[in-house]
Amino acid sequence: QNNVYRHGPFYIVYPIIYVLMMILLIIGLLQYGRRFASSNKKSLFAIMLLALVGIVFQETAGSFMRTGYLALAMGSTLLFIHFEEFCQQEMDEDGKAKTILLEKDALTDLYSRYAYNEQLKKHSNPPLSSTLCVLLIDINGLKMVNDTKGHEKGDELICETAHAIRKAIQSYGHVYRTGGDEFVVLLDLSSYTIKEFYDILKREFYAYKIKAIELSEINVAIGKAYAKDYPDFTLEQLVEVADRDMYKDKANYYRNKRHDRRK
Repeated sequence: QNNVYRHGPFYIVYPIIYVLMMILLIIGLLQYGRRFASSNKKSLFAIMLLALVGIVFQETAGSFMRTGYLALAMGSTLLFIHFEEFCQQEMDEDGKAKTILLEKDALTDLYSRYAYNEQLKKHSNPPLSSTLCVLLIDINGLKMVNDTKGHEKGDELICETAHAIRKAIQSYGHVYRTGGDEFVVLLDLSSYTIKEFYDILKREFYAYKIKAIELSEINVAIGKAYAKDYPDFTLEQLVEVADRDMYKDKANYYRNKRHDRRK
């Protein structure tokens, strides 16, 4: 009336909402503040400061200023936006953590079959890098170790083989455990050679032979394929070439040993 602000009969609704918003804002800040990183807490304090400044300004500037409710409304909105972003960040981090778990093999800590399949998808179209070499590695005699020494020793043999391969590739490639005792190596030969790879692998195998008590040695079948020899091949096709080469090597091993690999 006459452009003068007066309290009406339902004015009680205003202070109730006002107080509830203050309580919810404080609870929200305290609850979410425990979960936010220190960098995000600064923005939470800024939201609280905005609300406090609005309330103090209204109380000290006179009845004609109505900034408290506006400051609380803005603070609550900012808090909601902030929390939504935080939830999205948590989901992204959780997704990354799950991806890391999927990409790592639990037994050997090498890259997993899942990570290997992702590489196949990534390189599903030729050409591949001309310096790429694919190696397929399979442990010879693992079944005999499992049958005579137990699966625990078999797992030890797998882990030691994985360790040796990881040492041999150094920083020039990646190794994936694609099956029980099967490994795929993607090796970059731009500043590395197959001979260097084999030399380190043999050295690591020999080191294990010296320290092993019940298992005398590690013996593997290796097949290889060079991308430069198959310029129109995808990674999956190149792996198939290496796989055939590996089975030839494995057949020669068992033939020379005069041993049935199924026994």
